[in-house]
Amino acid sequence: MSGSAPGAADAAGWGDLFRGTHAAYTLMVMMGVMMYSLQILMVVTIMPTVVSEVGGSSFYVWASMLYQIGSIIGSASVGPVWARTGGRGAFVFAGVVFAAGTLGCALSRDMAELVMARLVQGYGGGLIIGGTMGFVSRVYAPKVRTRILALYQGFWSVCSLIGPFVGGAFAEIGWWRGAFWTFLPFIALFCVMAWLKVPKTLTQAGGGSRFPFARITLLALGVLGVAQSGQLDSLVARVLLLVASTGCIALTFVVDARAEQRMFPSRPLSLANPVGMGYWMLIIVGTAQAAITILLPLVLQVVHHVTPLLVGVTNLITSTSWTMGTFIVAGWTGARERLAMRSGPVFMLIAVAGFLGAIHGGSLALLLCACFLLGFGVGVHHVHLGARTMEAAAKGEETVTASSMSMIRSLGQAIGTAIAGMVANIAGLGAGVDAATVTQAVTAVFAWAILPVSFAIWIIMRFSASVVPRTQDGK
Repeated sequence: MSGSAPGAADAAGWGDLFRGTHAAYTLMVMMGVMMYSLQILMVVTIMPTVVSEVGGSSFYVWASMLYQIGSIIGSASVGPVWARTGGRGAFVFAGVVFAAGTLGCALSRDMAELVMARLVQGYGGGLIIGGTMGFVSRVYAPKVRTRILALYQGFWSVCSLIGPFVGGAFAEIGWWRGAFWTFLPFIALFCVMAWLKVPKTLTQAGGGSRFPFARITLLALGVLGVAQSGQLDSLVARVLLLVASTGCIALTFVVDARAEQRMFPSRPLSLANPVGMGYWMLIIVGTAQAAITILLPLVLQVVHHVTPLLVGVTNLITSTSWTMGTFIVAGWTGARERLAMRSGPVFMLIAVAGFLGAIHGGSLALLLCACFLLGFGVGVHHVHLGARTMEAAAKGEETVTASSMSMIRSLGQAIGTAIAGMVANIAGLGAGVDAATVTQAVTAVFAWAILPVSFAIWIIMRFSASVVPRTQDGK
């Protein structure tokens, strides 16, 4: 969608999100965020209790990993599903799939049943969260789009705060299944709202009706391989699996470009058009952020001797500063919008330098400041990056462009996690977890992170210049 005049966002306010039909739409977006995010955060908290009851400790991480893989595949399926059922039917279908997965989790008798149910639940969650982004691109005018995306991120941060506490409450009373049972009424309400409020005319334009099973399978194998590569001990096996997996993902894009009904927009990874640049930003920033944050708990516990109870403070600081940055710049336009986008990766680069300084200087305060700058840097550029990428979508590709954005970022995070594990092991992490070894390994990962963040600075300069129109006074 395009056609917004320079400065149009100045006419938009937060109240526009809660007026008329927008009120129901905004509530739907928030419910989608709540269902998707809480089922990530709550399950991480209840898993020790789950294992103690049903066993299967060797598959401990699979409950979270398969949910994420399912959500990536679900997000990639939004375009084809919308083409077959329309927006209303797609949301109801997504809710039914999510409910089936949630019910399967609640009724699971062993870990095998639980992880398979989580895969189904993740697929439904991906359809919901990806469809929500597509919904935002279609029902909100460009002038209010940064506002709803800021609210989206803010509500996600709220969920990140309450999720572990809610999950911990269910674990504390010994009823981990309650984390799934209590969600079913919310899912039902979401389906009812979708049926009553989503316009019948909201559809995905163009294309055929065949579901892309081959491309979905190829993508699933690629994502699963990337995730599994981080679990291997052998460096050679890890590199080979990572290369083969990224090859599968790349082949998915190649095959999709020739398909009648695409999962991705035209030229999704081209650096010559705004959508391609936007997607590269999502991949690169997701890669760098995941590579950094995956090792922070280890740094806190081994190097700074922080208790496990307080390890989550880094995520809290990063999430809070991300939200702060998002809300501060949400209404910026023109020169200020370009400044917000261009300064984001710069803040991230300063944060990486801060992490390196904290590791070698032994300063916990500096490390926490770096966490703040990392989240703030993502927040100030991400909200405008998302809105402008949606706006740059080709006619008829609005839904598929927006809906696949969350999947693209998740791909970057999966790749970043795998690379972090590989670099850390090369630097000696596999030999032990003493302070000196952790310092050496984490230093290598943080130093590597300078490369993608620097590349992000170059891309965002080009992206902001191409999507933010200049007025007659040059602003």
